[in-house]
Amino acid sequence: MKRTLLVAMSFVAAVASAQNLPLWWNQSTNTNDTGDQTVATAFDGLNNLYVLSQLPNAGNSDGLLVKYDNKGLETWRRTINVSNADVVNAMTIDTLGNVIIVGSTASGANTNLLLVTVTPAGVVSAFSKAPPVSAIRGYSVTTDATGIYVGSGVVQAGQEKPYVIKYSTDGSTETWRSGLTSRSGNLSQIAVNTTSGRVYFAGNLTSSSSVVVGYVSTAGGAITSQLPTSASSTFEKLTKALFVGDRIIWTGYSATNNAGTTGVRGHYGQYDFSDTPGGFEVTESTATGNVGTDVAYDATSGAFAFQTANAGNTTIDLRTVDTSNDTFVAGASYGHVGHGVGIVPVTMGYFASYAQAGGLQTAYLVDPGTGVVASTEAGPGTVALTANGIPSAPQRPVSSLERATAVGGASATGARVHSLSFIAGPADDSRRLKEDTTYTFNVLLNDPGLGTKTVGANTLASNGSVSVSADGTLVYTPAANWYGVDTLTYDEYVNGSFFATRTVTLTVLNVVDGPTAVDDAVGQISNSAFTTLTLSVLSNDLNPDGIARPIRFLSVTQPGNGTVTLSNNKSELKIKAAPGAAGQAFSFTYTIQNGTGFTSTATVTGTFAP
Repeated sequence: MKRTLLVAMSFVAAVASAQNLPLWWNQSTNTNDTGDQTVATAFDGLNNLYVLSQLPNAGNSDGLLVKYDNKGLETWRRTINVSNADVVNAMTIDTLGNVIIVGSTASGANTNLLLVTVTPAGVVSAFSKAPPVSAIRGYSVTTDATGIYVGSGVVQAGQEKPYVIKYSTDGSTETWRSGLTSRSGNLSQIAVNTTSGRVYFAGNLTSSSSVVVGYVSTAGGAITSQLPTSASSTFEKLTKALFVGDRIIWTGYSATNNAGTTGVRGHYGQYDFSDTPGGFEVTESTATGNVGTDVAYDATSGAFAFQTANAGNTTIDLRTVDTSNDTFVAGASYGHVGHGVGIVPVTMGYFASYAQAGGLQTAYLVDPGTGVVASTEAGPGTVALTANGIPSAPQRPVSSLERATAVGGASATGARVHSLSFIAGPADDSRRLKEDTTYTFNVLLNDPGLGTKTVGANTLASNGSVSVSADGTLVYTPAANWYGVDTLTYDEYVNGSFFATRTVTLTVLNVVDGPTAVDDAVGQISNSAFTTLTLSVLSNDLNPDGIARPIRFLSVTQPGNGTVTLSNNKSELKIKAAPGAAGQAFSFTYTIQNGTGFTSTATVTGTFAP
């Protein structure tokens, strides 16, 4: 019976709100070498971002792993320097938060497999795995609770052979290896299905000029493989594969020569290994110049987003899978400018599609129901491509975790990474702040629009001061002791042209305010020792909360020549002169409160009449 893991056959329409993908932070290796390249990025479960880079220094090529926290602050960096020829190709993060890196390293005349484990605290264990003959390279890596699985190429009889190799969880010991010894090629994609107990792989063969897909048991043994494009007269290569259950989905290109320099056209396919024999479908583009650069999957909707680049432009084709006959069901197709270098799911069914042009990387937010709804220029970055736009590296330097996403590339300051964050919600802004405080935020972060967004004119707030910068930074200060709802509007511009007028609603929350007692000079008063006089010393005291929290006396001190008393309800203060105090000055203090817990003290001065 067919499995039905990919049953979604339609796309959810977009809600009537605005979404955006603003830049959260960016960093670089600060090596100031344009040859340094970001190889891979990955988020852990705590939203830390790990960035793996290749530093091809003259005579000593190294890898570099940098850990950033969710605010873009560097936690630590570790150089991978096992030999003078270290090449890093892929990384993954296991369930304990350890980073696993694979590639190759030199050992005399041989090329060894490079396997590195790094703990969350940055403790590095590096292993140089000797080949059975002359060379072995790691191209992809995945893990489960029992070990590390590496998709590799093992050189035998002068040809690279595709192998899956399992190592212990700490990377120190090889458990088993299984390969296609009758084929030449390597395995650039790998994943574990713990339910079926299979390690799935995908890669490219040079001997048959075909994509190869298949699996091996997590316990080892013989490989089960298929060459779904071997019957074609062209040369097929995959650039990215996804593993969903027992199904492998891939994208790539075909060409009229094995080097991929002539007759390049896009192609994509799928193979279902849940049945024997499995069903599959392969489609080759009729248009020349197309290259399938990446594919992403949204598990909630069952939608696959295929990214295809051609002549500086990118197309996003949305498809689902009919599991009853193993065929693709076409959905919408959208386009944006720039050469696509990776695509990832974010949240709510949206995808972040990354493209580069002129040395800059831009993120495009794709809504499956309506198309490209926003774009953000991330900044400098270039992913290595061939002259025909084919990705040079086995992995795309893009990743995502829920609404967080990242892209990497080369730049003038070294290997660079940009982290962006998906924002859902209306374009209008609503904020709450406390009375007597200044509030600052960026009004453009949730505004849609394809291009550079700026603020033009804005109206003023009625109950406070406000400034809005062109970059969207709004600073608002409510009037002293005022609270309530204030509003203003601003004009959003995209690429220098008016786009929309937005409304900002600011709710200022009331906070408790203490009273302020003000000193009193009451002048000359009665000197009678038999007369008590009421002093109106509260009339000049300040009480921002007014009648809602009336002022009351809390306590008084006594002058040396008279007596001060308070009424029972602490609302009146009275003074009486002591015998013989006529003509003398007096002084005392009183303390007030208004039920907020705050108090204030003032001094009263005067003279008893002669």
